[in-house]
Amino acid sequence: MKWIRRVVLWLVGIVAVGWLVLFIGSRNVPSPSGDELPEVAFTNVNIVDVEAGVVRRRQFVVIEDGVVTSMGNADHVEPPAGIEVIDGNGRYLMPGLWDMHVHLGNRSSHYFDAAAFVANGVFYVRDLSSDCRDCVLLRSIDEMRDMNARFHDDEWLGPDIVELSSGVVHGPRGYGTLPEPAFLAPSTREDGIQTARFHVERGADFIKTYNSVPPPAYRGLIEEAERLGIYVGGHIPWALTIDEAVAAGHRSIEHARYPLIDCAEDNAGWHETYRRFLDGADERPNLGATYIAVLETADENRCDALFERWAAADSYYVPTHLTRLAEAVAHERSYLTDDRSRYTMAPLIDGSWSRQSTGYAGLFEQRPDIGAAYYEFFERGVEVTARAHAAGVKIMAGTDTSDLLIYAGFSLHDELALLAGAGISTADTLRTATVVPAEFVKRRATHGSIRVGQVGNLVLLNQDPLADIENTTTIDAIFYRGRYYDREELDDILDDIAWRASGLGLYLTIGWPFLKAIIPAFIATGEIPL
Repeated sequence: MKWIRRVVLWLVGIVAVGWLVLFIGSRNVPSPSGDELPEVAFTNVNIVDVEAGVVRRRQFVVIEDGVVTSMGNADHVEPPAGIEVIDGNGRYLMPGLWDMHVHLGNRSSHYFDAAAFVANGVFYVRDLSSDCRDCVLLRSIDEMRDMNARFHDDEWLGPDIVELSSGVVHGPRGYGTLPEPAFLAPSTREDGIQTARFHVERGADFIKTYNSVPPPAYRGLIEEAERLGIYVGGHIPWALTIDEAVAAGHRSIEHARYPLIDCAEDNAGWHETYRRFLDGADERPNLGATYIAVLETADENRCDALFERWAAADSYYVPTHLTRLAEAVAHERSYLTDDRSRYTMAPLIDGSWSRQSTGYAGLFEQRPDIGAAYYEFFERGVEVTARAHAAGVKIMAGTDTSDLLIYAGFSLHDELALLAGAGISTADTLRTATVVPAEFVKRRATHGSIRVGQVGNLVLLNQDPLADIENTTTIDAIFYRGRYYDREELDDILDDIAWRASGLGLYLTIGWPFLKAIIPAFIATGEIPL
């Protein structure tokens, strides 16, 4: 019997040590480093004036307690004496960037994505799935606010999450098993009103809708949300047109599917088929076949008329073109080995991304015409965004991090390159990730550009982004929340993220949070609710 006792003690000891190691490893969250500089002057820098769309050469900028307090021509005026001076050596200083469509709700995001945003000069993000109730692997909105507070308090390194959405609102046909309470899958106007009240009470900054919300529920939802002081954004329900959504008050339209579909001659047939589906019909529109039909009948004149009406409304557009590109190319598995995948959690790539890649490969093998349509739909979508911009529709840059083939921080620069490549000027392209988002969230007085009174979260570039938008990637240093990070420190941050994202580093980092969340849920229900 003694040997049994010894074996049990050894096993208990091994488990205890293992849990202790995982607990200690889980504390290894990226935290602010850099040089803390409460008062600093950047001198001999070229300021990227995103408001005027020009470079102001040989300037100085003084930042005190995180705010720009003075600036001027370095040839004629010197910054105040007695503060730290950083010589820009003719490099380019631009405001920190905004990504207006991300997903940081995964419980592990503060180990990887959050710091990757900052290291890439992306200091502000808007989250579009911020409240997963009773989920194990995803955060509730209270947990999201706690994470954001830790970023603000310099406990963890991460961006300012400027807005948090509700849980995603689907209609009844968007669920396998309906949620509780049932009105959270709204089908009637009254359901929509109750859903809006529920999410306002949960503390959402806005309500995110998805494809399957029926029109009566959508209108009740959007009217009540407006009455309660928040807005509705996200997917336009497929039973509705852009015109109908904009007229109802849909304030931010996400993704580049909708404009091209509504430019097509038979867009009314598409929306009607989906309405019948929501009413119980078995027929559901096939997205690939829809792309083919849209590409055959999309009309520039219809587009331009639509965009004139859209531009007249207080409704913004976040096209996330990279998500359409990902759908078109993910079947080529080489895209899963992008060098930037080192900074993405390995189980995400090996799991969800790999399954999606296999699914697209199978579809495109059976229907090469659909595969070709997916890529052309992506290309035409970028062109249509440029037309929308020319008509006055307010465009905001967003990536859909952490969706398929989207890399936190890095991908925003890719999205900007697509916008500029479509013919939008580099100045206007930069505004989609600075001035326009700041305007959208009503922070324009303090954010979005470099001028006195603005928050001094800045990015120092080696090359001029107004000459070539891809120069936004030539980051030499950042100044964020009163700390200066040079290129070596930024590389160290990225190296640490890569270590956490795979192998032993991954299990040490997320092992404890995973066990802490999974085991109680499994004991209580016998299942692992995701």
